[in-house]
Amino acid sequence: MHFMYGLANGNDLEAERQHRQRFPRRHVTDQKLFERLHWCLCETGSFVTGMHDTGLGRSVRTPQVVEDILEGVGGLSGY
Repeated sequence: MHFMYGLANGNDLEAERQHRQRFPRRHVTDQKLFERLHWCLCETGSFVTGMHDTGLGRSVRTPQVVEDILEGVGGLSGY
């Protein structure tokens, strides 16, 4: 699905059309699925969040977050 979104240059409708053409037995209920998959991959680096139906957001480990944590822990050298 993500590949189709790329082939369609980020166009949801075109991605859905190409997906339907290549996989006629697989039904996509919402064309925005392609956009959400792309966003999820770009933001989290994964298609799967593991946080289904929990109501909780997912924290993302970025280099800046790691740096902030290391700086915070470095200030605890008295322990």
